[in-house]
Amino acid sequence: MEFSNGTSGEYEVDVMKYYDYADKALIEKKLYNLLPLQLFLLRAELEKAAKEKDEQARQSAVIKAKEMIDKIFAAVTELHEEQKIDDNDYDKISSGLAEIIKHLDTRYNLNNALIGGIEMIKTLADKKILKQATQAKENLAQAEENRSIDIAKNLLDILDVETIAERTKLTVEKVKELKKEALNQSANN
Repeated sequence: MEFSNGTSGEYEVDVMKYYDYADKALIEKKLYNLLPLQLFLLRAELEKAAKEKDEQARQSAVIKAKEMIDKIFAAVTELHEEQKIDDNDYDKISSGLAEIIKHLDTRYNLNNALIGGIEMIKTLADKKILKQATQAKENLAQAEENRSIDIAKNLLDILDVETIAERTKLTVEKVKELKKEALNQSANN
């Protein structure tokens, strides 16, 4: 390659034959974004069933496709849970899988046979994102409460219980509990 600044360099790029890779090999090589493309390995079978108008072959191909969709989505979800991919990658891979499902369904006249896979992906992805958002909100609330407790503990010998509760947004009962704990600690020391 020659660059605009006059320098040149030689580069070697490995060529990959995708059909030689199963999902496990893609995961081992950390090629997670390529997982949805596994569905394209069924194209020959889907094409043959569509050309021959063989309903039994079509049903067999649809079953294989559904099994592969479940397997791919389970692998992507596991990668996300293991934090090998972040929320953004999880969303993009799931969206890519959904688009490939739509393409195959339309291209091979499967009469929405695979659309249920898209709904499953969207439902599970939405539930996962909602769960994470709820957990993050709970973590934030706990962190804020811990901070208020620390502030309240520092104010116990300076201000009255009601003022501390008002300033820290803790309940009066909670501040009284903190004061009691502090008195017990100082009595034990």
